[in-house]
Amino acid sequence: FNRAIHCGKLFFDQTNSGQIQHVILSSSERIAAHLITAHDMISALFMLAAYLLIMLIISWKITLVLVFVFPFIHHSGDWLVSRIKESSRTLAKAREAMNSHVTNVITGIQLVKAYSSESWEQARFEALIGALDRHQSEIDKKSTLVRPIQEGLFLLMLLTLLFGLAFTAGGNRADFVPGLLIFVYLARRASISIMLLGRFQSTMAAIEGPMTEALHLLRQDGKFPVPDGRLRFIGLQAGIRFHRLSFSFPGKPRVIREVSFFAEKGKMTAIVGPSGAGKTTLFNLLMGFYDPPPGTIF
Repeated sequence: FNRAIHCGKLFFDQTNSGQIQHVILSSSERIAAHLITAHDMISALFMLAAYLLIMLIISWKITLVLVFVFPFIHHSGDWLVSRIKESSRTLAKAREAMNSHVTNVITGIQLVKAYSSESWEQARFEALIGALDRHQSEIDKKSTLVRPIQEGLFLLMLLTLLFGLAFTAGGNRADFVPGLLIFVYLARRASISIMLLGRFQSTMAAIEGPMTEALHLLRQDGKFPVPDGRLRFIGLQAGIRFHRLSFSFPGKPRVIREVSFFAEKGKMTAIVGPSGAGKTTLFNLLMGFYDPPPGTIF
């Protein structure tokens, strides 16, 4: 909110108010709600370290084999995670479109009533919220698949390991079984910790869209801040002079060209012209909402 209110007026001219409201209220809330799961990741890291330490004591050779396999299990859902990120960005755009639509309809309700377009606006809203629901379902389905894939790969790896140990244990198989059972149990617990890390990764992917929106608002570029003046205004002395003032909005034709006049103090000066001639822009430049070219307003 603090970042938004310090942006220049040009930023608000080019950005839908519903979108800004959505980023400030909804996106930040969604990011915060998902980041709460970070404590699960920290806990999982500590538990994984403890499990690996005990497994090394039981059998450092088998543990080294698993250490090489665990990263493969952890990254087995990377393809799904990348798809979740893509869906999250699409969902963020759909949510932004819905919020913008609601804001536009409510703020322009007189126009809606004048054209009797309530049914059309309702149909458009239903289409937007339907798209939102589909994108959210896609994220939920992909997120749900990450853990079963990782569990399936771990069980396959564990079965392969057990078969290998059964044939290589030799004569001391009876002495080896208790340690092996403990090792298998710890390996299972370690895999759960790895899956928690994977779930955190998919959670971060799910907030890719809101995070992108929030970072876009926080970035400096494209915000058009107007710098504060360095001189104290002590009051109007003789009047306001516009001297060969020209102004254009970014990427658009010039709206004010070589305007010069003097508005004398204590008298009324009328600025007359058709709609779009630049009267409001002239006033916004005088108020300092837009940054005028140097040496044009005195």
